[in-house]
Amino acid sequence: MPRELFKLFWEVIKAGKVFRGIIKNKAKDGSHYWVDVTIVPVVDTNGVIVKYIGARYHISSDKIAEELYNNQARLLGLALIKSNS
Repeated sequence: MPRELFKLFWEVIKAGKVFRGIIKNKAKDGSHYWVDVTIVPVVDTNGVIVKYIGARYHISSDKIAEELYNNQARLLGLALIKSNS
């Protein structure tokens, strides 16, 4: 995953906004998996972020995940992922 995506991810949630995107993660065994993730910052009564709540859904098809990621990357001006197939 490009560092730019993680940088953007943190900029968005630290600004108190919801982040939604496609992310490629690494499993403990070294393999990868794709998720569609939504991260929501939770603020206290003073508007200070106290935690984040995340929901992620596994995308089992690499082909579909790469297509979704590349659409996201084009919109955000990030590097595209080359297909392994």
